[in-house]
Amino acid sequence: MSVIRYAQVLLNLAEDLAQKNGLDSRALDLLNAVRKRSDSSTTLISSTKEELVNLIWQERNIEFLGEGVQNIDLVRTLRPIPAKIPTGGTPIPSVNLGESNYIWPLPNSETLYNKDL
Repeated sequence: MSVIRYAQVLLNLAEDLAQKNGLDSRALDLLNAVRKRSDSSTTLISSTKEELVNLIWQERNIEFLGEGVQNIDLVRTLRPIPAKIPTGGTPIPSVNLGESNYIWPLPNSETLYNKDL
């Protein structure tokens, strides 16, 4: 069962408005509505479309920390997947757009059972 939170709906709409309309006041209002739930003393402002979109992405990273949403957002927006250095583990290098491991292959079980692939 998938769960989508209200904050995700607001940030999805804010990102869509910013991508389509540029510096959109409604997108900024939606972004601030999410931020003010946890920090009522902060009001985010933006002067360019790029800055607004980056603020929305940053808020998504904060809001969905540990929920596995960031990697989906990175692939969806065609941004590189950053390197990860786990404590006591083997470092994982960054993955850039166009590299063979940027998008994971379909699971073998899916290709076995779905003959239309």
